[in-house]
Amino acid sequence: MSFKFNDNKIKVSFDNASFVLDPVEASNAFKKSVPMLEKMKEEIRENADAETVKRILQSFCEWFDNLLGNGATKKIFRDHPISFYDCCDVYFYISGEVRSFNIKKRKLWGAHLNEHTD
Repeated sequence: MSFKFNDNKIKVSFDNASFVLDPVEASNAFKKSVPMLEKMKEEIRENADAETVKRILQSFCEWFDNLLGNGATKKIFRDHPISFYDCCDVYFYISGEVRSFNIKKRKLWGAHLNEHTD
């Protein structure tokens, strides 16, 4: 029997677009985004005026485009207005897909390691 490569990519789909992520790059992007989210949370708590929300939405859009590719935000939202809560939903949807992939891999590898160490 020959070795076959697994599909080690994360697929995220929206009504208007689909994207494929490298799991390591995506995991690193989420780790690096924690300070951004903390800052957003503080800014919203302190002053949720239109300018603050606009700046936060811009940060989300830049982050989506950096992770998924240029123009990703436009593809995801298309004609749907970009709102704070929708951006949070998109962020946590992608985060959940990355987390699920990593958990699945760890369980698989753990099972194989246990077989070889028993």
